[in-house]
This record gives sequence, C-alpha cells and structure tokens, in this order.
Amino acid sequence: MKTDDLPLLTCTGCESCQNSCPRHAISMKEDKNGFLYPSIQQELCVDCHACQRACPLLEKNLPESDEISYPVTYAVKHKEKSVIKASTSGGFFTALSDYILQKNGVIFASAFDHDMNIRFTCAHNTQERNSQRGSKYVQSRVGNIFHEVEHHLKNDILTLFVGTPCQNAGLTRYLKTKNVKTDSLITCDFICHGVTSPLFWRAHVKDLEKKYHQKLIHYNFRHKWPVINTEITFQNHRKIRNAPDTVLYYHLFLQNYTLRPSCFSCPYTTPFRPTDFTMGDFWGIETVLPQFFDPRGVSLLLINTPKGNSLFQALKNSLHFKDVSFLAALKHQHSLRNPVNPPEDYDHFWESFRQNGFQGIKCFTLPQDGLILRIKKLYWTYLWKKNYAREQLKKIRGN
Repeated sequence: MKTDDLPLLTCTGCESCQNSCPRHAISMKEDKNGFLYPSIQQELCVDCHACQRACPLLEKNLPESDEISYPVTYAVKHKEKSVIKASTSGGFFTALSDYILQKNGVIFASAFDHDMNIRFTCAHNTQERNSQRGSKYVQSRVGNIFHEVEHHLKNDILTLFVGTPCQNAGLTRYLKTKNVKTDSLITCDFICHGVTSPLFWRAHVKDLEKKYHQKLIHYNFRHKWPVINTEITFQNHRKIRNAPDTVLYYHLFLQNYTLRPSCFSCPYTTPFRPTDFTMGDFWGIETVLPQFFDPRGVSLLLINTPKGNSLFQALKNSLHFKDVSFLAALKHQHSLRNPVNPPEDYDHFWESFRQNGFQGIKCFTLPQDGLILRIKKLYWTYLWKKNYAREQLKKIRGN
C-alpha cells in the first residue's frame, strides 16, 4: 500500500491507521504547517489493508439522519460550585469521570505533559483526572493509546474515553476491526469548533517563555472567574491573565486560521454522534432556559445511546439538570449543524507563520474582534454580578 491510498485530503489525524498496523509500518508525520498525517514505510508494509479497515472516513460510523431521532438533551451543572469553577462549562466531565473512578475504572483524555505538549493520558485517580479537565484548543496526540484502551477492555475494566468526535470515531472503528467487546467502554465527545496545529501551539509556548523568561507550566484557555479569560502560569508561580499573545491565540482559533484543513469538511458536525455522550458549552441558555442560567457555567449534554441514558441515571445525584428541546439548543450550536469555513487568507496566514513564526501573524487578528470580545466580557461581567447579587440577597433574606 501507498500513503496516497489513505484519504489524506480529509484525514482528521485520529491515528487509528497507525494503531491498527500489525507491522508498525505507519508513523504520523507533521506536514509543513504542523498537522499530523500517516506515512507508510513501504519496506514494512505487507498490503494487509488493516489501516484502511480502521479508517473511520472510509466507513463512517455515523447513522443517517432518518434512522434515529434527535438525542435526549439536558442542561446540566455540577452541584459543587468548586467543580464548576475548575471546569470549562458546567462540570459534566467531572461528574462522569467521578463515577468511573468510583467503579475502579480508568479515564482516557488529553492533558499537558511536562513540555506543555497535549497528549492522551490514562487517569486512575482524582489527581490524574483533574489534569485532564478543561478545554485545550490544540489537537492532542493519540499515540498508541488505542492499544491501551483495548488492553483495559479485554480485562473488563470500565473505561471512559473522552476526545474529539473524530478521535472517538477512530477508536470505535479500531476496536471493531480488532473484534474487541465494548460493553465496558463509555465514549464521550464534545461540540468541537476544530483543532489547532501542534506546531503552531509549540511556537506559541516558546514565544511566551522567551517573552517572560520563565518555563510555562500551565495554560488555562478558559479561566472564567469572574469572567472568561486566558490564564498562564510560569514555573516561578507567576500568573498572567489575558496576556496579549494568549488573547491573539484565542482569536486566531475562533477565526479558524489555525484549524486543521479537514475541520472545514468535518463529517461530525451533526446531531448524530459516534459516542454515548456529547458535552459542550450551553450557548444561548439565557434565552433557551433563563431560569437555569448561571454565568459560572452550564453544560449542554446530548445522550446519544441507551448505554449513555442508563449511565446518566447513575449520575443524577451529583448534577442539577433540566430537560431541553434539542432544536431550541441547536439554534445556538453552529458546530452541530455545519463545519466552520476557512478564512479567505488562510493560506497566506500559514505562509506568514512559516516565514516569521508566531510573531509574524499578529496582523491577522482584526481590530473589531477585540472590540467584540470586550463587549462580550462586559456583558458576562454584568450577568455574573447580577447573579452574585441575587445569591447574596437570598442569603440575607434567609437569615
């Protein structure tokens, strides 16, 4: 087989092909913009086609829209305010993963390593799980993690896998080709805007460390107390919120400049998901379900399978939740309807980055976007203060 026999133009980088190869003939290599693609070593390949069978793009693991109804939909938030504070939105991941740990299970999700690369890890306890919490606007490296998932499932260990829809589809397809029973597997994806190049992320980290003369040890893409900010932490314990370059990184992500090309034709921007659960920010909840609104964070939860529904019943005691009309929620979730579009100057952006590094792309964030961000922050600050005042008034009246 040749590398060109794989669907490279739409390749999501899920790494299922690499994990499936019995001859270890496939490695993932970065292209000129830092996105990972499979590369086949011809001298090792025996034309078994295991990689093609494991590719979810060649046999999509998604139902057609007329085969099933819309998923059961909830607005959820964790009962513990400290959990919501530590989470990107309403804390559903913590509730779900706590249950898995209580059952002596394991959690596969992405986390920072010592060098601030983002890779899949296996959590066996709360401390390891906590390192997996929070959004990370970079494509995480899967590596050989599918093999580890397979090992745990063969030993009947309850296993939770949390990743992008394409990573979940890759894992599901890999396990199917290996004839692995998945009774002990729980899958969860999230409403995904897209994934950023790891090369671009590394350049950003390197630039921050050079600018502030310290090693970066933590990066919070969505620190939200009292409003959404970026927050970076250095080895000397210095914390900086909304550093100009972190705001730039966030803007470029939202404007789709840094996204993988396959994100612009993503087959998973649909209500019909390849997982048991789908979680995300509940955008628009102040209009869809105003009585449940909380500026500290509310998660939108889609339950996609009977297994997911059964498990949700066991999580209810740790969550506040409300039934929601899926179609009402869908109006505020673009990534459940259509892929994002590339900017007109997408290629020019990457050319500038390759020539001048992170500092060479600052002209690509538009002034009006900064104004929009400030307006949004003022709005969320107002909502947070209003909610805080309401809580204080309740306490006074209670006394």
